Amino acid sequence: MSNTSESSLPHGAAAAAASAPSPAPAASPAMSFGKRVLKGYVGALGAVSPAAAARRATDLFGYTRTFRKTPPKDMSPLGARRFEIRGVDGVTHGHLWGKGERTVLLVHGWGADSATMFSFVPKLQKAGFRVAAFDAPAHGVSPGTVTTMTAFKNAVKGAIESLGGVHGIVSHSLGSIASTGAMAELGPDSVDGIVMLAPPCTLPAVIDRWSGDFLRLAPSVMAAMYAELHRRNGVPPQHWDIGALGRGLRTRIFVMHGPNDKIVPICESENIAAALPHVRFERVEKVGHVRILSDARVIERATQFLAIGGEPAANAPSLAPVTG
Repeated sequence: MSNTSESSLPHGAAAAAASAPSPAPAASPAMSFGKRVLKGYVGALGAVSPAAAARRATDLFGYTRTFRKTPPKDMSPLGARRFEIRGVDGVTHGHLWGKGERTVLLVHGWGADSATMFSFVPKLQKAGFRVAAFDAPAHGVSPGTVTTMTAFKNAVKGAIESLGGVHGIVSHSLGSIASTGAMAELGPDSVDGIVMLAPPCTLPAVIDRWSGDFLRLAPSVMAAMYAELHRRNGVPPQHWDIGALGRGLRTRIFVMHGPNDKIVPICESENIAAALPHVRFERVEKVGHVRILSDARVIERATQFLAIGGEPAANAPSLAPVTG
């Protein structure tokens, strides 16, 4: 959520041009210098006007074009067809694979695009699902460079409605908060099951890590930034809490997270599991925040979980542990 490397940010996947995600590159010396300049600028501005510094910090937090400054060419992936997404500002369409009766929606993370989720398409198709994906506002082919969690949530909700409902969701990182917010608005039974990969539990935790790793905002600027985020989103940052938003859902929830994740720590998923006792939570060894999206074990288990369908989480068949 800034113009620094994703390897230095606490949330969002690195944008990928190819369908197979790869780890985010390390920050270059030039980018590190840029971080120092921005930190000094926002710090100096905060000493004069915390509100002005907060507006600039909020712009940086909402920035989505970390690696690609302009949207890529709008081309349909191989084997996919377009579907229209109606009533969503900044998002007009997504892509569909297969003709199954049940649909699974893939929701990418912040600073990424739908291509980072394409690794799930073949397995889900083989399991009989119709698979859908789209680029969130100011991500991928969708225009813009800055967006909000409310806009992201609205896009997920709009995609679900435009598809005539979905059976399941596979979401990554902050896409999991957006998806939970969308399901909360659509109703407790709107989605049968969701697989969350490396999700943060709350937006405030993301903001605090981002500030600590990047700008180290003064308390007065941080308070003003929270107020600015409230103004832009229409809800306070504390609203974006999977534990709170998911409390009224009857959706089956399966969370997978790797202890090697350097962007969103695994304790975030542990907090989700603690807040929502019906959540199935498992550690995935030897994967990081981005590599989890291409791990064959994760893809297989996500597909298996969604294919169960219709059974209460407590009665779901046991799955072998993800360990190696």
